[in-house]
Amino acid sequence: MTDRITHLEKVRQENASIRLQVLNVLGWDELAYGEFQEEAGLNYLTHTYGPIPLIEDLPKHKAFWSWWVNHWVRRDREFLEMSGLLFPNELENYYKSLHDPASFQFHQHSIILEDSWETMVHALIKEAVR
Repeated sequence: MTDRITHLEKVRQENASIRLQVLNVLGWDELAYGEFQEEAGLNYLTHTYGPIPLIEDLPKHKAFWSWWVNHWVRRDREFLEMSGLLFPNELENYYKSLHDPASFQFHQHSIILEDSWETMVHALIKEAVR
């Protein structure tokens, strides 16, 4: 169990380091970064699934945000690798384009959708019984 915690802590430290590097390159603060990340996550759900009831519930699940952050960090790494090749005035647009849901070629794992679906069905049943 100790190895797993150590690995998890290492991943968290690497992710925090990547986030700080991105903040420095873009000149953003934590709030701007977090708001952009959340907004992009919600845009991804709407872009991928449209306005269906599942979308209202999915952002409430930790599993979705954990999955989202994992993919986010991958794109942040790509941004950092390319940032040295870009002019300063190109950085923010390039960063935003990397995180544009319309350009994604991936979907979340079915377990995330199943968990949200189960919660939504229970809520609908509860509402119908009232």
